[in-house]
Amino acid sequence: MGKRKAINAAATAASNRIKPKTDATEIEYGPRMKMLIIAPPGIRDVIIPEAVTTIRIGAFGGCSRLTGITIGGSVKEVGDRAFSGCTSLTWVNITANLEEIGRGVFADCSALADVLIPDSVKRIGPGAFSGCSSLKKCIVPAKCKVDKTAFPPGCVVTTRRKEKRDRKAMARQIAAARSGDSVDAVG
Repeated sequence: MGKRKAINAAATAASNRIKPKTDATEIEYGPRMKMLIIAPPGIRDVIIPEAVTTIRIGAFGGCSRLTGITIGGSVKEVGDRAFSGCTSLTWVNITANLEEIGRGVFADCSALADVLIPDSVKRIGPGAFSGCSSLKKCIVPAKCKVDKTAFPPGCVVTTRRKEKRDRKAMARQIAAARSGDSVDAVG
């Protein structure tokens, strides 16, 4: 009888590892909520729980009602095309610790207009924001490697260091204009 209990316990444990956990919003998670596997198409605003360290490839792909997302500080990996085709997504807040925004992560999120990229991001991959026609400006960390196809045409990408210089130059020009001195073009 002891052997049968051990076999049943092993089968139950294996079964628990295979079945993803689901919370009230019907987002499916892997064991101990470490991996976000998939989100339902009708989901709207999401805050990724702190327990999640990985967002699987295509997890939110095609969630056309998703309008905003906060990626928690424990997330270290976001799978390729994780949010692609989320056409109502207007803002993304990526908290510290994420090191890479991979291939096509936010591709074709046509309403995306506001992205906060933390200093922890070291690389932005090919097509990461391609097709994001509403994204007009993005500020990236100074030491971030940005693929030449990462952003859509017409999106102005600046580094935090350059933005600070531009602000200082603008402040000098405004001060000069107020004092009646000549003003040069910014940039």
